Amino acid sequence: MLWAVIENRNVPLTWTNQISAQTSASKTLALVSPSAPVSEMERSRDALITLMCVLISSISGIILEMRVKPGDSATIHCDCTQQGKFFIAWFIKPSNNHQPPLIHLTKESTSPRYSRVWNKSEGTFDLLVKNITGSDLGLYYCALHEIQFTMDINGERVREDVYLEGNRTTFLSFL
Repeated sequence: MLWAVIENRNVPLTWTNQISAQTSASKTLALVSPSAPVSEMERSRDALITLMCVLISSISGIILEMRVKPGDSATIHCDCTQQGKFFIAWFIKPSNNHQPPLIHLTKESTSPRYSRVWNKSEGTFDLLVKNITGSDLGLYYCALHEIQFTMDINGERVREDVYLEGNRTTFLSFL
């Protein structure tokens, strides 16, 4: 279950994500009612926030927050389907700095705490992060990666990495 933090209250979120052959995503967010009774004003506010999240996510993608404890492991889901010459790559932007993504995991990458896990039902590679520490906190997103070769003006062969980013970003944070 995913949770959104709305005015210092944890509100459970559910969502679906269907990918077409062109990798455009269709998303649905639904707030699940909390178990404690809420006023009509709180319900209206929550409905308005949900509507705003749906509108914003349809324009700029969706950001999910995953809260973990130090030492936990977490599987972060990818919304890109591996196809053709494209392969799944993962990017991780730590929350403690303002640099470009520091870790770039592809099919050739090896890391003791990060591993790509095949998700057969979705046709993609999710990311398993083991023994989470403070340095793992931040934004995680996947992309389709293709290596293309072109010729420059001197006739030299040049490698170009092409990335098509998904619509989902996961923010990993501590509880």
